[in-house]
Parts: sequence; C-alpha cells; structure tokens
Amino acid sequence: MQRRQGRELALQMLFASSYFPEDEREQGFLVLESSEPDSEVASFAKTLFLGILKSRTEIEKIISRHLENWDLGRLWLVDRSILQIAVYELLFLKDSPPSVVIDQAVRLAKKFGGDESGRFVNGMLGAIFRSELDAKGKTENKG
Repeated sequence: MQRRQGRELALQMLFASSYFPEDEREQGFLVLESSEPDSEVASFAKTLFLGILKSRTEIEKIISRHLENWDLGRLWLVDRSILQIAVYELLFLKDSPPSVVIDQAVRLAKKFGGDESGRFVNGMLGAIFRSELDAKGKTENKG
C-alpha cells in the first residue's frame, strides 16, 4: 500500500515540477510537504522523484526508443510521468518484480490518465521490459 501511495505522490511531484523546470526540485517538494504523507510513503516518493530527476536523460532515451512515429514531447504529461516512474523502478531500483511495477503503472494510468492511457502504458512498458530487461536476462526472480 505504501509503495502504491508513493508512486501516486511521485507522479504528482513530477507533474507539478514539469511546469517549473528552473526549480523543479523545489516544486516537487512543495507537493510532498502539502500532502503530509507518512514517512514510508514520503521516503519512497522522494527516492522515485530524485532518481528520475537525476536519470531523466537516460530514462527519456529509453522511452523514446520505443515510441513508434511519435515524439516524447508530444506525450501527455501524465502518461510520460508514469512511464518515467516505471522505467526508473525497472532499470534503476530493481527492488520490485517487473510485473508489479508494470501493473502499478497501468493502474496509475487508468486512474489519472486518459481513456487509452492504461493500454498505452501497458504496451510501452511491455516493449521496454522485453528489450531492456528480458533480453539481458534480468527477468523476474520467481524463486
């Protein structure tokens, strides 16, 4: 439950910070402070948010490679932020099973995105998982 709430909070932090790129970190933390989450939720949200800010260039390159005839800048901000969170978790944190990360991203997309967001996010993350993780033998640990 805390991780799901942390992902939602990180999404809100990324969304707010995108409108103020010159002080995106500060804007994200304003969202964090105003939501008053418990310490576990806040810690996970901060880990996601700061990790994405630090690795955004690499994350966006990965997402862009999987967009067919589409430009990253044209993606709806909510969908793009959800993809950033999931890609960061899959490739950098690696402490949640990929199926859980993808499922939670799809749930976020259905809750906060448009009518097609859930399917879009699921398709994108499936492709990213297959090419970036599964191909390298970093599949889910089932034992």
